[in-house]
Amino acid sequence: MPSESSPLAVAAPAAPEVEQAVLGAVLQDPTCLYGIYQELRTETFYRREHRLVWSALLGLFDRNETINIDTLRRELERTGDLEKCGGYTTLLDIADSVMTAANAPAHAQILIEKQRQRKLRATATSLLDRLNENPDDLVDWLEESISEVRSVGLDNQPTLDRQVEAAIQANKDVIEGKVVAYQWPIRELTRATKGIRAGKFYLLVALYKTGKSKLLTATLTDLVVDQQVPCLFFSLEMRSTQVLNWMAAYALKINSTKYGTLELSQGELDRTTDWMIQQIASAGRLHINDRSVHTPESICAEIRRAVMKYGIKVVFIDFLQKINFGPKDHVAEIERGVNLIVSTARDLGVAVVALSQVPKSAEKKNRGENINMGDVKSSGAFAEAADCSISMTDPNRHQESDQDTRHLKFVVEGRDVRSRVLDIHADLRYGDFHSLIPVEAPETRAA
Repeated sequence: MPSESSPLAVAAPAAPEVEQAVLGAVLQDPTCLYGIYQELRTETFYRREHRLVWSALLGLFDRNETINIDTLRRELERTGDLEKCGGYTTLLDIADSVMTAANAPAHAQILIEKQRQRKLRATATSLLDRLNENPDDLVDWLEESISEVRSVGLDNQPTLDRQVEAAIQANKDVIEGKVVAYQWPIRELTRATKGIRAGKFYLLVALYKTGKSKLLTATLTDLVVDQQVPCLFFSLEMRSTQVLNWMAAYALKINSTKYGTLELSQGELDRTTDWMIQQIASAGRLHINDRSVHTPESICAEIRRAVMKYGIKVVFIDFLQKINFGPKDHVAEIERGVNLIVSTARDLGVAVVALSQVPKSAEKKNRGENINMGDVKSSGAFAEAADCSISMTDPNRHQESDQDTRHLKFVVEGRDVRSRVLDIHADLRYGDFHSLIPVEAPETRAA
């Protein structure tokens, strides 16, 4: 047994006040869960009552239920753990333990480090016990458990911070522009925007049923399959199966309108299945998140995880209006949320391509009139944060909005690009977009 002077004789490493602060932060601002819930486990908390509270919070979170002190109390009553936690008084103490939830990520790292120290201490204690029992086989046992010793870490470095640092370092060449930008599926659009570059935010603006989601999916297909770029696709409106079906249709030249009907032949079904397995599942370059409810904080947390785990380079968001920016979705809340996503993407060196649907009021524009950035701002000021905005309109939308073949106009504007108007021919059945003769914007010609 360790002597009184041994480090193993002192109390196990723990920080109960920090544990309480993390729980209190979640009660004050449940959105902070998105940044910490995958890093913290129940066993990360040392005190038993804190473990029970954390498990109850995760239960509410997994069921997408409202998180506050009352719902937490009811959840603990349901599981029979309220009295084990110290009763409602303990919950009040936890709720009053913090003034802000901003420190939750830093506090979570402290708890992770304490847990690692406890694991290391337990391993050392086990070594001493084994030595007392049978000193002769200690060396063999050490060799067998070396991976376990390494897993708890001896370098005393926060694991998450190191992973983020490594991911940012891996993207350094992209951030500095040393890597060629990725291509759009439309050559003229690639020229007009200088491609899809790391750390840039591209806003695709369009009216309802103009083919914007199909352009986004066609771009995703081109990047993942032809350019072999790891991508993260937030599908807030469509299910992942629909996204994959459209991608297969574009890649295999199958009419995408057949998916979800009985019109696909057995051969087309077999080709679709083989393509998904070979190009998507085996390659591991495409990651679709089709959770319908997201906040800016959860979007950023998922981006960080995808960069660390998969090395993703481009993020797609379909579409921005589906994000929960705040209780009332005020313009100030929307600007803060969009800027948070943009700054996260820039820090990690990834490009973001997002859709924004113009409000119905823009449908009243005169025939042939283009969408402008004022239409976008009236729907939430998304354009302010964009490095490049691509407004997409159908001059003939008033009489052929349901046609598969369209003649579209793209207005490209941005901080470091020249304003241009592009004529685009699109066959939406096959996600096929071809540029026609580019037309310079009137203000550019006058300049």
